[in-house]
Amino acid sequence: MMKRSFRFQDELMEAIKDTAKKRGYKSTNAFVVEAAQNEIERGNSAMRESEQRVSAVLDALYREIRKLNDGQQVQIAFQEAVIKFLLTCIPEPPEGDVLEESRAAARVRYEKVLRSITHSLNSGNLKSTIAELITDAEPAGS
Repeated sequence: MMKRSFRFQDELMEAIKDTAKKRGYKSTNAFVVEAAQNEIERGNSAMRESEQRVSAVLDALYREIRKLNDGQQVQIAFQEAVIKFLLTCIPEPPEGDVLEESRAAARVRYEKVLRSITHSLNSGNLKSTIAELITDAEPAGS
């Protein structure tokens, strides 16, 4: 066992002696050793609790990121299906002046869609809009 010397202020040393005597320790040294051991154990316990809290937060973040990833994959699949539908169902545009008129009309429709999307995102009712679209798309008998 290693021998160490510590300097305590007089008031603290008196408090240590009184507490050791009241609690029935053989010496003040035994009291100080046990107090040091308790402090070390309490510190380890606090570290474990802190690690558990950090681990719980990381687990929650992982679940949230996973949900976002799954949602993104659904959106990508939906966009792919829409693109395939459009490419297979819409005929090629005609050539010449009619093509330019068609493009101009398409640009106007596209700008209207963008404004509608921006309005939905800014007003915060995107979920209700999607729910309405799904409800409207369902057959009347369901």
